[in-house]
Amino acid sequence: MTRVSDFRSGTTELTANEARAWRRFDIRFGASLAVLSAAIFLLLLFIDPYDSGRLMHYGTLGVVDENPRTADVSRARDQAFDAAIFGNSRGQMLDPAQLSAETNFKFVQLTIPGTGPREQLSLLDWFVRHHHHIGAIIFVTDPAWCTQDAALPELNPFPFWLYSDNTINYLRNLFRTEALTRAWRRTLLWLGLRHRSRPDGYWDYEIDRKWAFPPSPH
Repeated sequence: MTRVSDFRSGTTELTANEARAWRRFDIRFGASLAVLSAAIFLLLLFIDPYDSGRLMHYGTLGVVDENPRTADVSRARDQAFDAAIFGNSRGQMLDPAQLSAETNFKFVQLTIPGTGPREQLSLLDWFVRHHHHIGAIIFVTDPAWCTQDAALPELNPFPFWLYSDNTINYLRNLFRTEALTRAWRRTLLWLGLRHRSRPDGYWDYEIDRKWAFPPSPH
């Protein structure tokens, strides 16, 4: 008996040998997928795509990352800086190099557009935990700090798991597409094929911008 078909119901019944073959395929496929996933996860742990130094304890190599929400994980633990600027886009134009030149401190720009007190305090905590000596802290506040909600609501999506001291939470969130992208960039950085994003985090968003002002009514 090879295969019995029930044409009236439109169903097909597999033989016992075929059923066993499919079960073996399912087991092998599942095992291969599990091994591949485990290998990728271990690779992510080794490469440390966000340069967090959380498990591998590498020195700060830097990152190739245009998003300060994730790039600041590396910058905030960089021992080349002992002072930092926190806030949202209102403080983004403060030039850390100029502040460093006018003081005895080495400033890093850690402002993140679209953030509020909760996100900024989380980043401050990460910075403090990675520096034994802190020369100065600058906070650029705005009306979001005037909230009466003690829970400090999250204004926009933010990767709190990256800045938390909860390693289990970090591991639970590490296996994602953006981590694979940053792992590839970091590998190229290791190989000298890419340049790291600016270490002090400064970006002048007015460069090449054309301002258009409405005409005066008078």
